[in-house]
Amino acid sequence: MTRIKGHGKERSVASSDTLEGRGRNRRAEISVYSVAEGSEAPKTLSPLPAAPVPVEAPPAPIELPKPVSEETSSVPKEDISLKPGIPAVAPPAVETPSLPVSEAISKQEEQLTAGKKLLYYEVLFLAGNPDPSPFVQGILDKMAEQAKKKGKLFVIKIEGHTDGQESANSAKLSYDRANSVRDYLVKKHGFDENAFVIKGYGSEKPIAPDNTPEGMKKNRRVEITVYEAKD
Repeated sequence: MTRIKGHGKERSVASSDTLEGRGRNRRAEISVYSVAEGSEAPKTLSPLPAAPVPVEAPPAPIELPKPVSEETSSVPKEDISLKPGIPAVAPPAVETPSLPVSEAISKQEEQLTAGKKLLYYEVLFLAGNPDPSPFVQGILDKMAEQAKKKGKLFVIKIEGHTDGQESANSAKLSYDRANSVRDYLVKKHGFDENAFVIKGYGSEKPIAPDNTPEGMKKNRRVEITVYEAKD
């Protein structure tokens, strides 16, 4: 059985101040002992565990990027609206101010009838009848001849009216009367159908009381005004 110890310089046998002393201290002592029979053998000293050898961790596996499809990609596509000089948000559309239809028509009528008034006629209609009578047609013929003699471009405004007891739909009847006068002048005298302004007022603009036959007769009328067309 072998026991090995190391004492360093703790058990020097000579002075370390001289070369000779230091030479004597650099020694190894070997002692051999006999072990009596039956005596317990000294316990075997367990060797010191060896220092663990550091094991280098294996490198992490390199994960290749997966192909990205357009459907699964979370990366936003290039937005050209964010580039310099291009607004991110489209500017709001600028609405062109426009007049209501009724107001726009009124403005147009004012422009068409802004010229000098050349002629004015008023013709009467039978109750409930939208068509001009033969007598009224004769008046329209006379008016057409006078308009042609003016030798100028003109605009004709025709306004239809009814009496207050004539029809449940007086607005339509009044318009039909004005429109029938225009049709007669276009077909009989060749006037341009675009040279007319047609209005139907129903019973809104009476010129006489509606409680007498004579008053109602005067209210069932069509007014015709010829204006000089403005350039």
